Amino acid sequence: MLLAWTELQRAGPGEAGVRLVEEAYATFAELGDPWGEAYAGRARFAFETYYRGLSADAEAAGQRALDQFRALDDQWGLAQTHFSLAEIARARGDLAGAVAGFEAALAAARDGGPLWTQLASMASLGGLLALRGDDTRAASLNAEAVALFRRTGQPRGFGHLYNELGAVARVRGDLERARRLHTEALAILREIVGWSVSHTLTQLACAEARLGDLDGAEAHLREAADLLRNSPQPTTVASILVGAALVAVGRDRPEEAARLLAAAEAVHDRVGVTPIGVERHEADLVAEAVQARLDPDALAAARAAGQALAAADPLAPLVASA
Repeated sequence: MLLAWTELQRAGPGEAGVRLVEEAYATFAELGDPWGEAYAGRARFAFETYYRGLSADAEAAGQRALDQFRALDDQWGLAQTHFSLAEIARARGDLAGAVAGFEAALAAARDGGPLWTQLASMASLGGLLALRGDDTRAASLNAEAVALFRRTGQPRGFGHLYNELGAVARVRGDLERARRLHTEALAILREIVGWSVSHTLTQLACAEARLGDLDGAEAHLREAADLLRNSPQPTTVASILVGAALVAVGRDRPEEAARLLAAAEAVHDRVGVTPIGVERHEADLVAEAVQARLDPDALAAARAAGQALAAADPLAPLVASA
């Protein structure tokens, strides 16, 4: 289990980590260790979700782990499992479920759970509350998180928080602020959490593309795509495609933008993700732009090409252009 988590933090989810977690789960079950089985069960669904996308089996495994930790009255395990299930709810587009999940994770973390889960729950919950227009509570959570980051020496937390704040800024059109926040996050996460780098590069690229810095956006998208060649992250792949579509809109290439957007949608459909927040907002911006510039036949042809691209190797064009 420790080897699997270390590999996840170093390079991201992969087949080797999934195999280690499955072996740990089987061994804990064989030994009749209920806590170990719950811990490995929570890891199984988290690794499966990160690596292959959402599935009913993965979500059911998460619920089983939650029930096991609840039976053990283990706030440490409950906090982490609530957090992972909240991330699944967010990925499914269930904003209310995600908010409830992060609130449950935060409550358990305050009552003996891991510090990092408490900090990450604050940052994630703050971002979602801001999307719902509850700026007062979001600001309060963010301020509490910042104080804890500083007191406990958790620079990684600032990277996570800056990405959340940058995403809210992009929804609200404050793109210079978004670029600054994502740039700060990238500088922090490059040194600490390797598997978050591709996500952060993509967030920064989307802000740059909307600001008109198309060369900068393309460079960051290529770097993100290259990182994902060895560590697949389906939701980040879709975000890269949307970022590339924003660049194509900026370069007045509507057919390319429509193709990339369709590929992103196909990737989301394949892994069961429903975008919310800034992911939905920026996809809608691309859709509006291409619908205004393409006739129905050209749009249909571009979308068909995008779906074919998603079924093959959606990142190949970006890596090939590096």
